[in-house]
Amino acid sequence: MKANQTQQDALLALAALDLEISRTRREISALQNPDRHVEQVQQQRALASALVDARNEVDRLELELRRANQDLELVEQRIVKDKAALAASSSSKDAVGLEHELSTLARRKGELEEASLVIMEQLELAKDSYEQVLQSKRDLDTSVQQLAEADEQALIKLKSGLQLHDSRRAQLQQQVGDEIFAAYQRRAAKGIAAGRLESRTCSACQFTLDAIAFDKISSLANDELANCPDCDALLVR
Repeated sequence: MKANQTQQDALLALAALDLEISRTRREISALQNPDRHVEQVQQQRALASALVDARNEVDRLELELRRANQDLELVEQRIVKDKAALAASSSSKDAVGLEHELSTLARRKGELEEASLVIMEQLELAKDSYEQVLQSKRDLDTSVQQLAEADEQALIKLKSGLQLHDSRRAQLQQQVGDEIFAAYQRRAAKGIAAGRLESRTCSACQFTLDAIAFDKISSLANDELANCPDCDALLVR
């Protein structure tokens, strides 16, 4: 198959360009893979669940503290009432009963105050834990958003480059001519379709020709395209 110098140069440029196009398409496919950032997404879900649990714990303790404070308020109100009744009582029997009840209420008040302090300490720890999980989730969300934006920018750049490659490929197709391009396309379906014979090595498959095959190719005219005996790529010398 005849090919002048311009066609040979275009053929090698076409082979190099197709390698770049294949690489670009692989990168685009990788960027569009929904599992690309699966680890970060899983971490987001885990943190979202942990955040709900932390918020629920804060809510539970706040409710428990409100109930303890309400119970304490009722006890304090009862103490005030009983003290007023004791001060106004003229019955020793009633006084004994009121004093006993006040003693019981005092113990109950102490228990409720102690319980409230414990709950407040637990609540403070729970709030700290919630804030830590919330900050971790915010940081991760920001990181995932930045990754998504970087991927989007990379995709735009790669797709723009692919359009330029496609335009350049159409120009090279015209330069190599229909016959050579058809032969190139048939080989491209199997692998690298064209390469240069460097010393005795095919640049398309790195196969080193033996002396007989090399002499046979060397005997061809300079404008005659050869074929690699191993990968069948079109060879430019």
